[in-house]
Amino acid sequence: MKIGERRCLTLDSSNPLFGFYDESRRISVPASEFSTADIGTVVSLEGYGAGMGLVLERDAQTLLVDQNHPLAGKSVNVTLTLLRCEKVPPRDVRVMSLVGGDGQTFPAYGDWLTLNYELRLAGSTRIIDSTDVGPLEYHLGFDQARLVPGFEIGVQQMSLGEVASIHVPSQLAYGSKGSDKAIPANADLVYKVALLGIRSELDLAF
Repeated sequence: MKIGERRCLTLDSSNPLFGFYDESRRISVPASEFSTADIGTVVSLEGYGAGMGLVLERDAQTLLVDQNHPLAGKSVNVTLTLLRCEKVPPRDVRVMSLVGGDGQTFPAYGDWLTLNYELRLAGSTRIIDSTDVGPLEYHLGFDQARLVPGFEIGVQQMSLGEVASIHVPSQLAYGSKGSDKAIPANADLVYKVALLGIRSELDLAF
């Protein structure tokens, strides 16, 4: 594709964009715990080890709730426009785990992350501590104006609940320009990150 080019793709039900429809993700829950939930309502199933679900049926005793994405198993038409191309920089970001996570749940492109972080110049004092204002909500792949590319490379190597130190070389941070007076040119950065939560686009689609 060339810059500015647009293409339309059809992802049919044999390779569904939002996964195959899974009958096992339809579960029954006590109606007494969802007294205001009518058919068509989206409810939280955190108490059942799940995310969100759509109420399909209701009677006096139970609710039938569907946890599948609304487009699961369906054909989807996607329109893509190439806005820009960039040379992939060297990926020599170093991640050192300080507190282990669950080892199973890792961030993916498009996820919303809840995290705390500290930012320091390598070998120097703290510049930013996000705990001063509370946890940061970060949209992975879409918030690069807020944090540097090396941060995204590092945080994708962390699992849910993990605390890690991420060393970002200057070419994946602010490079030869620096940032204001706090970060000089060609400065390596060190982030201390606590990955508190991961919400996928599928969860947010309900």
